[in-house]
Amino acid sequence: MIINTNWLNEFFKKKIPIKLLCKKLLILGIEIKKIIKIKKIFSKIIVGKIIKCNINKKNIYLLSVDIGCKKNIKISCNANNCYLGLKIAILKSNIKNFKKKKKY
Repeated sequence: MIINTNWLNEFFKKKIPIKLLCKKLLILGIEIKKIIKIKKIFSKIIVGKIIKCNINKKNIYLLSVDIGCKKNIKISCNANNCYLGLKIAILKSNIKNFKKKKKY
């Protein structure tokens, strides 16, 4: 079984170090074979919401996407499943001055 330590720490008032958490689980009879640190794979991906959707003559969608910043970003794509209100994943490495202000 794989258990996320962040989820386990929700049951305690203070964050408990991993080694101490493992000792407590061992006392309860839960065997731990190994501890794996997971990298933040999705740290550069944000969620945006399509607020404007136009199509041009070449069937390319021109989207205005709200990513939680002051200005919306413009995206062009040829996916035919775009619609208003759709939430999409965006890589934030090319977005300048990114400061998130709201959650979706």
